[in-house]
Amino acid sequence: MDSSSSPAESIIDWLPLEILIVIFLLCSRQDWVSLCQTSKLFEELGTCILYKEIGSPSPTSFEKLLQTLCANPRKADAVRHFTISKLHPDPSLALVPALNTSLVVILKCLTRLEKLTLDSHLFTNAYDEMLRDGSFPMLSDFTMDATRANTLLLPPFLSRHPNITTVTLKGASRFVGPIALPNAKYLEASSSFFRSLTGQVPISTAIVSWNSRDRASESRCLLRAVLAQHGGNALTKLICKHVGAITGIIQDVPEYLPNIRTLHISPHVTGSLRNEECDAVTRSLGRLNFLKRLDVIASAVSIETIERWGRACPTLEMCITCDHTWMRKRSLMKYTKIYCYCHEYTSMRISLCWFPFFFRTP
Repeated sequence: MDSSSSPAESIIDWLPLEILIVIFLLCSRQDWVSLCQTSKLFEELGTCILYKEIGSPSPTSFEKLLQTLCANPRKADAVRHFTISKLHPDPSLALVPALNTSLVVILKCLTRLEKLTLDSHLFTNAYDEMLRDGSFPMLSDFTMDATRANTLLLPPFLSRHPNITTVTLKGASRFVGPIALPNAKYLEASSSFFRSLTGQVPISTAIVSWNSRDRASESRCLLRAVLAQHGGNALTKLICKHVGAITGIIQDVPEYLPNIRTLHISPHVTGSLRNEECDAVTRSLGRLNFLKRLDVIASAVSIETIERWGRACPTLEMCITCDHTWMRKRSLMKYTKIYCYCHEYTSMRISLCWFPFFFRTP
């Protein structure tokens, strides 16, 4: 053998990068860690995969994770989805000054972040600093527990990130100040948040929680002045929580949100609907041409009333109340089959019985 001959070329040297990434994705996380210790190429590939989505599974690992990201800016640059879970097991971590400082530094270094989820109230100081100065040019999905302390900081933070398409703000805090979200399609927030929106917002799904002080006045005003303006023909799913009047919203939906497909309404206090309220719902459903599902969280709504709602809206496929579930299925014989499910709650078990009803469609 010629001693001057070069060593055999490794397959790693000519294998396409896309193939290596596919191979990496088929490995376990423990295999990724081992591969990262073999070569600089594998370390670079493994870092992009290992640190793409990170969270806070345990106090010890979360503290070590922050230390690693602080010491390695390249790994922090690989993070796309950062989560601080609500089920964090050790609230005492919030009292550690070094940990709060590390979190502030990390949140400022995640410049390529696409999804940010902050479900814990442990690090309020770090959150406030991020809301004041943080900038994430690629951020498209933002979730946070909104509190009274950060309602003044959230509007300017959201307005600085025009690429956001999904916003989830849990809680019914009151917001003040203009909020610009020109590309938002999914919004879950309090009624005052929707009222603070400016410009055109192409909302397709809206989940609205009414604040106790807004409940009496905004149930119908919100549809007229806000959702119709921003959602208009694009809004197809509306979920209303803690509203004051169920019928008030349903009566306004045909006029302001004619293309709605899914409508869910739950009042602040679950109660029964009077006969005149049921009749008002029937008349409103007759004006909706695209509604597929209706959820009315009210008790004492009879099966006959739900059947009447189904006949009033020919496109309705499912209706759910506290006591019954109604579904429509069209058969090949041009008959409409209606199932009414009666839920009987007992102390020992839940029994489910169904009753089929048939009537010929026009």
